Amino acid sequence: MADQKEVLKETTLTTGEKVTIYKGKGKHLLKAQMRANEPSEIIWHLMAELVEIDGKKIIMEDLLEMELDKVLQLQSIFTEALGVFLSPAQRQLSV
Repeated sequence: MADQKEVLKETTLTTGEKVTIYKGKGKHLLKAQMRANEPSEIIWHLMAELVEIDGKKIIMEDLLEMELDKVLQLQSIFTEALGVFLSPAQRQLSV
């Protein structure tokens, strides 16, 4: 059976692009931790695992090359959606 993704939140950026954030699993966190060079990067790798923009999966390089206003808005939406699951230190690092 295919791994079905459950939507956590859908919203629209000020650019008009539709953002879909999926509920994560332990495997997503583990992948993010393995890819991160330091703890502050985990949230970025989680975003790459769990976010789609206009129906397209994003990768870390997309986030790194994204216009600052757009990435800050996306990061804020992501942190708000998952904030209850993040430690205070992770919330602070992601802002």
